[in-house]
Amino acid sequence: MSHSYQGKQSMLTDPQHWVEQHGDALFRYAMSRIGNRHIAEDLVQETFIAALKSPSFEGDSDERTWFVAILRNKMIDYLRKQNREHPISSLHSEQEGNQLFDGRGEWQTQPREWPNLSEDTLESQEFWLTFRKCVERLPERLRTVFMMREVEQISTEELCGELEVTPGNMSVMLYRARLSLRQCLEKNWFCRAGEGEHT
Repeated sequence: MSHSYQGKQSMLTDPQHWVEQHGDALFRYAMSRIGNRHIAEDLVQETFIAALKSPSFEGDSDERTWFVAILRNKMIDYLRKQNREHPISSLHSEQEGNQLFDGRGEWQTQPREWPNLSEDTLESQEFWLTFRKCVERLPERLRTVFMMREVEQISTEELCGELEVTPGNMSVMLYRARLSLRQCLEKNWFCRAGEGEHT
């Protein structure tokens, strides 16, 4: 056993207990962003393998946070590979991009805002259940990009660099993710909520 790992061992739980203590949480994290069970399982397994080999844990953060950071990097590596094998440009036509943005990269027509949500609605378990189901229906790459940008608050510039995509492609992916979510929520939440107000 290397000296670096011996130093970590006093701060980390025994690796034999990693799966039991962190496996389910890491799997849920990967599934919420990737949406493919087999890929999520593989990424979690790769995370534990990388953790065993990594000398980077210094105890400055929570152990779970450290695992999540490794898993996020594994997801980015996976998406970067997917983007090379299946270019993002294949997800949309050049014509679609031209319809959405002008020559300066600004919106041709701004997306409509969602209706104002009351505090009660935002806190409604039913709303967030519907939202999660809508997110789960997004295509894999759109879902992951949306979650990283909107949930983890990674900047568009950083995402472009990590995934090796152009700002134009990133804008189109985010637009399509938001549009799909809006359509799903309008159908499964807002319209139903509106009907409920009149009953």
